[in-house]
Amino acid sequence: MKLLLLTIASAFALNTYSQAPTIQWQNLIVGNNVDAVNKTIQSTDGNFYSVGSTLSTAGNLSNYQGGWDSWISKIDVNGNFVWKKPIGGSNTDYLTDIIQTNDGNYLASGTSYSSDGDLLSIPYSTTPKNIWLIKFNDTGILWEQRYGGSGDGGFSTNSHLIEATNGDLHVFANTVSNDGDIINSHSNGMNENDIVYFKLSSNGTILSQKNYGGSDDDNFYSASLTSDGGIAILGRSRSTDFDVSQHLASSGNYDTWIFKIDNALNIVWDKSFLTSSYLGTTCIKELSNGKIMFSSTISNNFVDATLNLLSANGNLIWQKNYGGSYIDRIDDFIEINPNRILCSGYTYSNDGDVTNNTLGDGIWLVDVDSLGVINNQNMYGGSMPESGAKLTKTIDNQFVLSGGTSSIDHDVVNPYTWNCFCEEAWIFKLNMNTVGIQENQLTNTFSIYPNPTREFFKMQLPPDVKPQFIEVYGIQGQMVMRQTTRLVGDSLEINVSELNAGIYMVRVLAGNKVYVARLLKQ
Repeated sequence: MKLLLLTIASAFALNTYSQAPTIQWQNLIVGNNVDAVNKTIQSTDGNFYSVGSTLSTAGNLSNYQGGWDSWISKIDVNGNFVWKKPIGGSNTDYLTDIIQTNDGNYLASGTSYSSDGDLLSIPYSTTPKNIWLIKFNDTGILWEQRYGGSGDGGFSTNSHLIEATNGDLHVFANTVSNDGDIINSHSNGMNENDIVYFKLSSNGTILSQKNYGGSDDDNFYSASLTSDGGIAILGRSRSTDFDVSQHLASSGNYDTWIFKIDNALNIVWDKSFLTSSYLGTTCIKELSNGKIMFSSTISNNFVDATLNLLSANGNLIWQKNYGGSYIDRIDDFIEINPNRILCSGYTYSNDGDVTNNTLGDGIWLVDVDSLGVINNQNMYGGSMPESGAKLTKTIDNQFVLSGGTSSIDHDVVNPYTWNCFCEEAWIFKLNMNTVGIQENQLTNTFSIYPNPTREFFKMQLPPDVKPQFIEVYGIQGQMVMRQTTRLVGDSLEINVSELNAGIYMVRVLAGNKVYVARLLKQ
């Protein structure tokens, strides 16, 4: 009987890296107290702009003004500071996001309670609104404005900016106010946060505003434009009413809350998921296939990082947990291509999914495939704690990470005399070219037969491939089989008779390569 060979045209060799992506350059904001970096972007001219906050009265930032100061820095393509300066006044001022606008300038968002210094033109004492936007370029401040109401809910460590192609601005933050710029609060004066959205003109004029949430506490974390003109929003919620259609956690605890709004600001759908109340949710983005991915944390006697893939209408496709027996978190991720997601965060574990952690706790770079399966991972940092890192994809297809470090050894090079062994802002660029992470490369196809199958299948691999393991995954990303290889002649034979009928992904691990094929089980 003739065997039908099905060549799997979609089989890719995933060139996972056998050594860590190397640090190409690095720099720090350091001082005698805490210094944090919250966001880094690359401008169209290749330079890097970062925003953060500082409590340091001495260090490589000058002109500290009091309380929490914000800071903005410019770094050239070689990692050298062009300039860096505090922004704020004598009270708390905190910048959390930055974008380059269509006109080539820059816009940053955060929180401000100051009435002096750089806030003298919009003093909090006479304009008690805490949500702070500042537009600037290399020559100075172009304009700044406050938004919100008289409550203290403008404080948001997760404010977020998105610019539309027409120059309009989407701004997200938190508020407990029900006056000033804020209307229709859900908390009824109970001092609980709503997620607040502003649509602004390019010069900062309010075009529309809306609150989202319920009568309990609701917090904003991240947002992403969707290809149909809507916005997917990630937050957390303790509410059980108004915009929140479902609450899963016990009373007084938070759910991860995700909802999508259309261009008329109406909620299209909302979903709730269990989360860790300790570390919460982090990032949401629409992928190139129109599906929505978000990162979060979940408690299982310890805190695991999670990636979650949703359909365009918010239905869960798969959820994958990552980590070990301590604290693990994904702070950011970037889709490299439809089959690869690069994630960044931090881990304190050295077991479970976390391998080769010689640092104890460090910045964790995790490369996963389209099913959420880890291809590879690496750690960065030193002998003291590191904190979460955000990713920036560069013009030359490399990556810059922005996180925190208390170390002065191993990967961390600190040329400055100040170090309080507390968190310092650490910005570093990775060289990914030599380790094959950038794009999947199509290599020798392999044959799988019979396909479809009821009992077993065989796989014909190139003669130079030395496979160690075979893994089979369901369509929702769950591993259903893992075994060492068994050669039958020059083929690999796998018994799948006990699997339910359906579509599966087969992975063959061979050294530093991973071969992937699709299997139909009858």
